Amino acid sequence: VIIFIFFCSLFYLLVYKKKVERKKGIVALAITTIITLLLSAFIVLPSYLQISISSRMGFSWQELLNSQTGPITDKGSMFMFGGIMWVGLLLLLKDFRKNKHFITWYIPTSLILLIPVIVEPINKIWHFGSYAFFPYRAGFIMMFLLIVGACYSLEQYSPKKIKIKPTVAKKITVVITTIITCILMIYLTYTYYNRFQLALETLTISIDHFLLWMLLFMTFLSFLGCFLISLIHRKLNTFSLILISVLTITHITCTSFLYLGIDKEQKVLTSQYVDLQKLEKTYQKDDYYRVKNMIPEYITNSGMIMRYHTLDHFTSLTDKNNLETLKKLGYSSMWVKTNSKGGTLFTDSLLANKYILSKKEVTDPYYEYVDQYGDLLFYQLKETPSYGYFLNHNIGIMDQENSFAIQNSIYQSITNSDQNLFTIEDNFILNNIKKTKEKKKDKYEIIDKDAYNYLESSLTITKRQRIYLEILNDLNNNTNLSIYRKFNIYINDKLFKQKALTENDNGVIDLGDYESEEVNIKIVLLDDVLLDNITLATMDKEKYEQFVTSEKTDLDIKYIGNKIKVDMESDQKQLLFLPIAYNDGYQATLNGKSVEIVKVFDNYIGIQVTAGENNITISFIPKGFIVSSIISLITLVGTILLIKKDWYTKIIEMKWLQNVAYLSYLGIYIILVILIYFLMTIAYLLSYFIYFSI
Repeated sequence: VIIFIFFCSLFYLLVYKKKVERKKGIVALAITTIITLLLSAFIVLPSYLQISISSRMGFSWQELLNSQTGPITDKGSMFMFGGIMWVGLLLLLKDFRKNKHFITWYIPTSLILLIPVIVEPINKIWHFGSYAFFPYRAGFIMMFLLIVGACYSLEQYSPKKIKIKPTVAKKITVVITTIITCILMIYLTYTYYNRFQLALETLTISIDHFLLWMLLFMTFLSFLGCFLISLIHRKLNTFSLILISVLTITHITCTSFLYLGIDKEQKVLTSQYVDLQKLEKTYQKDDYYRVKNMIPEYITNSGMIMRYHTLDHFTSLTDKNNLETLKKLGYSSMWVKTNSKGGTLFTDSLLANKYILSKKEVTDPYYEYVDQYGDLLFYQLKETPSYGYFLNHNIGIMDQENSFAIQNSIYQSITNSDQNLFTIEDNFILNNIKKTKEKKKDKYEIIDKDAYNYLESSLTITKRQRIYLEILNDLNNNTNLSIYRKFNIYINDKLFKQKALTENDNGVIDLGDYESEEVNIKIVLLDDVLLDNITLATMDKEKYEQFVTSEKTDLDIKYIGNKIKVDMESDQKQLLFLPIAYNDGYQATLNGKSVEIVKVFDNYIGIQVTAGENNITISFIPKGFIVSSIISLITLVGTILLIKKDWYTKIIEMKWLQNVAYLSYLGIYIILVILIYFLMTIAYLLSYFIYFSI
């Protein structure tokens, strides 16, 4: 909004301000903009700091310069509403001379936001480099501007002097036209409704360009009806306004499904919501153990409904570091979503995943059935894991090769031993597959697509063990898209999983429990892939069981408002790990004294406790909130004084300040116009002939 005001202000000053007033206007604009920013700093700054570390797709010059028109269908669809608005804009252009003053400001201002609809690099600049699913997020400014122009025109269009009333025949004509137009729009919506729904399931109609033409045709019908009414009723009276309202409301209603949701998904989500509410009634206060969601494509923010804690989480503010850590530990993730699917028994115990949500019977011997809530089956671990562990040493995990090596390191850190919990098997026999190196990754290429192409590993299981498989390309979900549905997994020549890895289930795969037997695993490759690692590992179940029972910590933990209180005893000075994602906004006290929060395993909270009783309080205040609140408060007091003492008038009258502001304004304006509009448009045109490699 601030960027838009800055861009459109030049045309406003040129049209509506005399030359002698423009410099004063620029100073006024600068002061009021700065005051507005500082007054809202208490929310703007903490929000920005959180967004800046989120897992939203990052800024990429290469992606920006080569983006061409982008999803033009989706961007265009945003203009397909309210035919009366387009009538008003047409009349505005028709009476150009009459509205010359307004149009001189209005057209350049509108172009500032209309150009990005076509020139995608500029559109992405408006989105600070990238966007996910919402290709015209700043469109509300454009819509408001179009409506303002139409309203201005319609106000000018209905002069009071015209006394000629339309004949009865003309009135009947516009009524019939309105009815036919409305029926036709309703019919088209009904006919193509399922086709729209099918496209919208992917959050875009770009996959079906016919739908854009259909929206355009419906907008044209609405426009035609409104135009005919305004043409016959030169003076817009109550009768004509009712007909225009009927047309407009019908049109908006017929296209509202574009913005209100997807029918099939609504039914599914409502059903899930009802079941989760039933489960919510069983929640016991101070139960901070997490629920592991095993249902594919289930609502990610389930914890907000059922009150039970969970790793599943969906918001654009999701911390990138937390998402990547969970990925490193073998859990699933998608865009800005963290998921509890995947992982291993060990990581579930480490991160306090005690419960399971499922729609199928869980046969895992470590879990017991609790109850059923609607379609949801609820299970819990027979042996309750610890909520936090003592560490003998802290380790980093981001530079380790696979999740099993990481888990071995964590296991050794907690148990203070040099033994491994997982035996890693990363050597496969390749059948009709060529393995090479590309971009520091392993490239697996199918030699003959008509042959049987697989990676094979035969494991000799001597003890009670559980086998896991990890297939990973990158921590970046956008990169991982290339390996989804590329693997069929066979165990002892029986199909275990078809087209493994999807957007919602891309973590470590549990291949089951085995004891004293030979297990043959074949991973059939369906297409060429580039992988960071493909690793098999067997977990010693005896060691896991011993870990769960012997490494428990006796903690009394409570969440109260923005505080976490932990009471515990320790027999020595050591590091306490808590399965709570680290954030710079956390502060801690130990027995009333401020202590440092240690970042454990590159992502979690650690507190150095002392021998004896330890009373820990961890409080959370968003980073930058205190400083920005002080700034906003000082600004508020300053603004009151500025107005009360009449300093504002005196400041904007200062000639030297006017000159500085004027030169700075023009300099910034010219630079931004050149960088954003001129250079990005050139890049846009050149991208059709060359590829920018940054």
